[in-house]
Amino acid sequence: MLDKLSAQVLKHLNSLSPSGELKVVSFSEILSNLKVKISLENLQNIIDYLHKNDYILKKFSDNEELCFSCLPKTRAYFEVNAESKKRTKSSTLNIVLNCVFSGIFAFLGGVLGVLMLVYFKII
Repeated sequence: MLDKLSAQVLKHLNSLSPSGELKVVSFSEILSNLKVKISLENLQNIIDYLHKNDYILKKFSDNEELCFSCLPKTRAYFEVNAESKKRTKSSTLNIVLNCVFSGIFAFLGGVLGVLMLVYFKII
């Protein structure tokens, strides 16, 4: 699992190379497209981490440019992430609906109980 910053860098790299072709991109372009401002050294560390964990193939890198391609593990990471977000939304909806209907039926059960007590003149 990647942290948020690594996932954001990987998402940008994947948008540049969605089908796995080799791309050359400047580090300044990557840094400008990130929501969080980080140093060049931190970016290079993130890219090294992604390379070591087989998310990207790094052909060469200097202080200005990076030649890379995204590997199938990158695409799989985003597909699994999208699936888990869908599951989370549906499970949250199920929990909310369960709470609402449980409350409604508990109220109706209480009202029915009181009506039965009054009808059979127990109270």
